[in-house]
Amino acid sequence: MRTRQRIVVLFLGAAFCCQAETLRLNPEGQWQNLANDPQGQYILAMSDVKQKLSSGDKGEALKALKKLKTDFQDMAGPDLDAYIEAETLYAKRNWSKATRKLQAFVKAWPESPFYTSANERLFSIGTAFLQGQKRQVLWVLWLPAFDEGVNIMRDIADRAGTGPMGLRALTVLAETYEKKNRYPEAYEVWSEVSDKWPTGETGEKALLRMAQCLHAAYKGPYYDASWLVSAKAYYEDYRNRYPNKAAQSKTDETIGLIVEQQAYKNYNIAQYYDKTDHPLAANLYYQYVLDSWPNSRSARMTEQAQQEGYRHPKTVRRRVFNAGNKFLDSGFGIGLLFGKMKED
Repeated sequence: MRTRQRIVVLFLGAAFCCQAETLRLNPEGQWQNLANDPQGQYILAMSDVKQKLSSGDKGEALKALKKLKTDFQDMAGPDLDAYIEAETLYAKRNWSKATRKLQAFVKAWPESPFYTSANERLFSIGTAFLQGQKRQVLWVLWLPAFDEGVNIMRDIADRAGTGPMGLRALTVLAETYEKKNRYPEAYEVWSEVSDKWPTGETGEKALLRMAQCLHAAYKGPYYDASWLVSAKAYYEDYRNRYPNKAAQSKTDETIGLIVEQQAYKNYNIAQYYDKTDHPLAANLYYQYVLDSWPNSRSARMTEQAQQEGYRHPKTVRRRVFNAGNKFLDSGFGIGLLFGKMKED
């Protein structure tokens, strides 16, 4: 019985494939073969053009567009003419002019059947510019076009909103900033992604990348440490919201590293004040390390410094430096000036 059922299903499937037609509902609510009327033929031709546009063969796509215009002159509108002009520039790799034409196209004809294709072309140009492709100026000059690529991706993201194309544009932009070690800019873009897509896989990825970018923006103990504070907060948020993913990405270890970096930053400041004969300031920072990060390696180094005595002995160089400062103050009359002010 089951064998017979399989034979019937296969037979019906084969018959359906042999007699398959492309159908649509006409205004009267009846199914009609697309190939039987001019409008249906135009729709089929349009489908073929879109396939060629997405195939990546610029030459074939341009031929198909021109053939569409020739075969369906009564149906083709000004949007087709505008798109052919932009596609011609794209095929010639004149991407700066193609960008202007495509951006004008998507603003003028948002309902055009070529709107999605125009966006894909803009995305392709923007990606190339971000990756280092230069733009031609005055037919002979080739100049960097990174900023132009940024503007293209921003324009796509603004028009697409929370659509898939908007996410693609922002993701490429953020990842490009990361590759160029421009972590603050990458963080800003990931933050925008997080605002638009706060949940799901995208929200989880954006939150982690925000934390990573802020952490990577910290340049070391001689630079601003506010990046560490923000990075730690984002990593902790990530750990609370996605504990399993946090375990896989070793978030706890990263937070531990940030703690050590924060402690060492302040220990380094204490060392500076210690070496420059500012014991009060040095002691304040040493104590801050002990109070804030008692389990850190810097805290252990501070305890050792306590045992050895904080202050470094004044060297001959330090005495000469201090004497020089006093001499300069007196020489320029600064001491006399302040003394006169006190007497008044």
